[in-house]
Amino acid sequence: MILSLAVLLLPIGAVFLFWAVFAGGNQPTVIDPKPAYNTASHAGLDVREPQGLSEDWKPVSSNASEESDAMTLRVGFQTPEEAGIQLVETEATSQELMSSELNDDAKFFEKLSLDSGEWRHYGTPGGNALVYSEDGLTILVHGEAEAAELIEFAGSLA
Repeated sequence: MILSLAVLLLPIGAVFLFWAVFAGGNQPTVIDPKPAYNTASHAGLDVREPQGLSEDWKPVSSNASEESDAMTLRVGFQTPEEAGIQLVETEATSQELMSSELNDDAKFFEKLSLDSGEWRHYGTPGGNALVYSEDGLTILVHGEAEAAELIEFAGSLA
């Protein structure tokens, strides 16, 4: 009986090993977020795209849509440390965005002055969040990444 199980399980194990090692089975599917940026921009959102990041920052998802009467752009990234973050750009106010995206457990840490503007840093149960707001544009960068990676990303938004 053990021999029969081994005969069945060894080929299955070999397939998974091949998939993980040679076929890049653990790598994220990298996408082109340009269509979502273009859709949001054509709808009137003052879109800011990351500039000057290394190729280790991988875009993995994107969407532009009307949410609660506000154009909203969402782009997911895998960081160089393989953590997940989400960039949210919207016409909604910072208060509206924070109440819909972050729970009440978000704690304000500090104000940050970056090349891309003045940001507010919050700690969340799932990681960190940075919020930028000016007339007609609110940007939220949040996820499980360390604060240093979020700050690097936020600073690249031009």
